[in-house]
Amino acid sequence: MLASGNITAGGNLYIQGIMYGTATNVAGGAAGSLVIQSGAGTTTMLPIGTNATVLQSNGSTATWVAPSTLTAGTSTNVAGGAAGSLHIQSGAGTTTMLPIGSTGYVLQSNGSTATWVAPSTLTAGTSTNVAGGAAGSLHIQSGAGTTTMLPVGAAGTLLQSNGTTATWVTSSTITANAVTNSLTINNSGAGSASGSTYNGSGAITISYNSIGAPSTGGTNATGTWNIVAGTAVNAQNLGGVAAASYLTSVPNASTQVSSLGVGTAASGTGGEIRATGNITAYYSSDARLKENVQPIPNALNSIDKINGVTFDWTADFLKDQGDEDGYFVRKHDVGVIAQEIQAVLPEAVAEREDGYLAVKYDRIVPLLIQAIKELKAEVETLKGNK
Repeated sequence: MLASGNITAGGNLYIQGIMYGTATNVAGGAAGSLVIQSGAGTTTMLPIGTNATVLQSNGSTATWVAPSTLTAGTSTNVAGGAAGSLHIQSGAGTTTMLPIGSTGYVLQSNGSTATWVAPSTLTAGTSTNVAGGAAGSLHIQSGAGTTTMLPVGAAGTLLQSNGTTATWVTSSTITANAVTNSLTINNSGAGSASGSTYNGSGAITISYNSIGAPSTGGTNATGTWNIVAGTAVNAQNLGGVAAASYLTSVPNASTQVSSLGVGTAASGTGGEIRATGNITAYYSSDARLKENVQPIPNALNSIDKINGVTFDWTADFLKDQGDEDGYFVRKHDVGVIAQEIQAVLPEAVAEREDGYLAVKYDRIVPLLIQAIKELKAEVETLKGNK
């Protein structure tokens, strides 16, 4: 039914079909209000919503809500967007599709838009706190898809990898690999000797002689230098005193050497001294230093039990002494037998570290003196009996 003007009915008006008309105004409705079916056979006016709100149905009625309260559903496809694309606000009242980024890329905001970037280009900020981590802890990958917090190590420890994880270890447990290139060690300071070079091909021992002789001149060269290794003839500067006169020029110096050569090379045999000139020494013998002084008893009988002999040194002994040289070492020699001396005068015999006996020849002199005195007494007795 179409009507261009007013329709008045005094009774019931029945219309079969649809009736279209234009309402100048609907009573009770403010501008912008919507006429909605509020119930069976009932309509009402829904006031217009506040700015930017949208009309949402809850299944039974409609209400104006803020867009922020909406939960988006799943769209089968958004026109113009390739698989994986993101729907973003590109401008005021404008949206666009952002294609998916390359593998491994992350979405970064520059304050006005978002772009896909490589993680390597990111600059990490400062985190106020990471849950579960104590101060100083490290965030590490503990397994596939799993991270954990590694507590900070003890003071002085280092973080070491074993190929699968990292642990804190002490520096003493770390074994360094051989260096590829050579390592040079030099002394510093004026007058210092040049150093030595090692190529890292094997184990090395760094000692006094391998680095070079110290110097008392120049930077950091302070203190008193004594002979502690090697031989005196190899030492170039000992506290400013030449090696040849060191032992006489430095009174009361504490000096220890393996072997010593005076006027000749040291033999290399531990504890041995060789000299081409006289060795002058005085032994303590003052009566004020001695007590319980007694004459050696039966000295003449003791002399009768020992022998002065000539002999040949064994090949092993000669080898240990550096072989026969006709001067310090001779195969044919003269002396006494230590075991015989030990039996009558044990004070004159000592056992060395190698187990062999050695005789203090000067200690035999008192025995000889006392034996001569006993022999003289016997002679005097014989003379008196005539």
